[in-house]
Amino acid sequence: MQQPNDAEIAAVAQRLLVPLSVTFSDVPYERKGVHYSDVLFLLACTEGQPRRRVVESGRARGQSTLLLSMALPDSQLISVEIDSTSEDVPIAEARLSTRRNVHTVFGDSRRVIPSLLEWGDIVLIDGPKAYRSVRFALVLLQTGKLRGVFVHDLYSGASYRRFVERWMPEAVFSDSEEFMEVAHSINRGIAGPDSCLAYIPRVEGRQYWALRLMARFEELAGSLARRTQVLKR
Repeated sequence: MQQPNDAEIAAVAQRLLVPLSVTFSDVPYERKGVHYSDVLFLLACTEGQPRRRVVESGRARGQSTLLLSMALPDSQLISVEIDSTSEDVPIAEARLSTRRNVHTVFGDSRRVIPSLLEWGDIVLIDGPKAYRSVRFALVLLQTGKLRGVFVHDLYSGASYRRFVERWMPEAVFSDSEEFMEVAHSINRGIAGPDSCLAYIPRVEGRQYWALRLMARFEELAGSLARRTQVLKR
């Protein structure tokens, strides 16, 4: 499925749900991490695609890194984290110490990942956030090396989510009713806000560089509008 729809994703997720739940049964949830359902969503969206390498932008405490390495034991996981001094680093290192298919890197993923990207890589952006994550996704899609890119925390109603929905209608989201009806049980009562992972398939011929400029313009316009409202108070 290169450009799957919500119903197709839900159908594949239904088939993967039980075996993935078993795989994750002994993995405690670590705060700051993606939900178990997000990994289920990624697997459902990339069903049938080669998954030789998964490249991750943002590691924090290693939740997504650990889950992906377990779900895709035959794939290589390359995880890039910008902050080598964070208190999260030793926690991530301990959790990933036995994962032989994980390679961790420190640096700015916006510079590191384009330089190491290979054709067919699966990329998950979980930092930077908001419009910066969307612009980074557009940079990677412009390379032509990806079938699509995953972006975390594109919450419904956010201006950057609306930008993706308007200009990239092929995008699908893990908070769709069809998918969540299947996937809600795998999260095992995780407390806190809901999670949302977006999958943006690459469309041949689309001018992603132009969309990147548009995203930057909308970000600046929104920032200016908020400042104006503050000054008027």
